Order: sequence, then C-alpha cells, then structure tokens
Amino acid sequence: MGNTPTLPLRAILKELDAESTWRAGTDVLDVYGVVRSATIDSGKFTLDATLPTKPRITRADNPPRVVVDLPGLKLRNDTMIALGPKAKVLQQPDGVRMILETEEPAAVGV
Repeated sequence: MGNTPTLPLRAILKELDAESTWRAGTDVLDVYGVVRSATIDSGKFTLDATLPTKPRITRADNPPRVVVDLPGLKLRNDTMIALGPKAKVLQQPDGVRMILETEEPAAVGV
C-alpha cells in the first residue's frame, strides 16, 4: 500500500461488536450493527444495538400496527426479542423490520 495510511477496520469493528462483509465483485466493505435486544415495556419500545441506526417508523390502520425499519442492523441467534406475541421480526437485506400489532391505531414517534 506504499505510503497510504491504513486502519485495522475489521479489528475496530470487532471491538464495536459490529459485523462486516465484502460486497461481491467490489472493494466495498458493508458494515452492520447488531441488535442486542428489542423490547416493549409499558407501551415503550426500546432498542439496544451495537451501532446507531436511523429508524423509519410507519403506521397502518387495518389491522392496526406499527412497522419499524432499522437500516444497517442485523439479528443474531442471541438477540433478545420481547415485543409481545403478535410481533414479527424479520431480517431484510438492508436491515431489520419489526411489525408490531396494536389493539388500536397507535401514536408513533422517535
């Protein structure tokens, strides 16, 4: 690499408990945070992840539910999910999607 400074990026990501994969056929390294836990307690949604994310929250009325998209995050086998019996948690190619069914239309915010 000559005089080009380099960083031990994979070692740094390991310290942050993040994951990475090389994008096929490119020199691009995709970096992902890991969801440690997602819980709902007394109507409050709490997310613990190894890297920050910018959630996208949408509401649907029929049936009433809240959809939370968490770009740049991945699930692991040891991710603790306590969102209630009607919740669905899906690993998407670009992040995690959580679908939370509610009894009535919900007010949402970050």
